[in-house]
Amino acid sequence: MENIKKLYNLTAKDCKGFSEAQLLKAEKCLHITLPEEFRAYYLQLGATKSVNQSYNSLATPQQLYFAGDYLCFCEENQGVVIWAIRKEDLNTPNPPVWGNYGSETDPNWIQETQSLSDFWLYLAIYNGVMGGLPYNANAMGGWGMENFEVPEQAVAHIEKQYTELTSLSWKGQRTFTDADFQIVITLAIH
Repeated sequence: MENIKKLYNLTAKDCKGFSEAQLLKAEKCLHITLPEEFRAYYLQLGATKSVNQSYNSLATPQQLYFAGDYLCFCEENQGVVIWAIRKEDLNTPNPPVWGNYGSETDPNWIQETQSLSDFWLYLAIYNGVMGGLPYNANAMGGWGMENFEVPEQAVAHIEKQYTELTSLSWKGQRTFTDADFQIVITLAIH
């Protein structure tokens, strides 16, 4: 969470969390105990809109629900993906996060991150570069850029100057940061 606070330049008064009472009510309604990392994040940063609502949307405690054996807590901005924790992992302090890339009737659950703490950073970076941070930029397809590729020289420069966040990177996408976590760069690699 400290890297998220650095990235968004959040002071203590900027950090908005949900209340303990809200979490307890959700746990009671769902007949579960939320994982330690989940509770900590929701209490400290869960209601901070710039981090959690500027692109993809983190559920409020009242919006948490089960889809089969998955506790759903976050939705991609177009509703294409729902992120969740497997019911069997709820007793793990920092469980993996799964994304449903199928539908409600034909789910296709794929492990998104190894841990919930990695997912919080993943969410913060994406919400940041898509509008949550005051300074952000994107270069994507559209308006004649369908075949846009980041030049190899630019990729080489980024690899040399920044540290790759390997826990958030995969074959088609790589994420980098500076030493102070003030800059993040995400590259889609084709």
